[in-house]
Amino acid sequence: MRGYDVDVGLIEQAERNKKGEYSRNQLEIDFVCNQGSERYYIQVAYSLPTPEKKHQEERPLLLLRDGFKRIMITKGFPAPHYNDQGVLFMDLFDFYSTATVFDDNRASKLSRAQLRRDAVRAKSFRFRRCPKKNG
Repeated sequence: MRGYDVDVGLIEQAERNKKGEYSRNQLEIDFVCNQGSERYYIQVAYSLPTPEKKHQEERPLLLLRDGFKRIMITKGFPAPHYNDQGVLFMDLFDFYSTATVFDDNRASKLSRAQLRRDAVRAKSFRFRRCPKKNG
């Protein structure tokens, strides 16, 4: 993806249930994009119709404490924005239509009209499973 090595991330978490017993859960981050010292965590959901669904999809990103950028991509957000926890929420169309999605300064200044013009010029993108590197 745009010159990055892409992996799937797993986070193990121990939780206490209502009975006071501990259980281990694995939470998945859809894409972990690495290039040199840069890292981006990307979570993708078709839609977030309820607060419970939003919490379910956002939870793995909120557990990360390493300071790298966290992005939630879904259908139907009016404009890219950050929530109080520092997660960037953006529409799928916005993600595909701009090559500067990873550049905080420029991406935040782009208007939706500019993003649409970029999309018309851009080639179509598809997610593909990235082959594992040997070595």
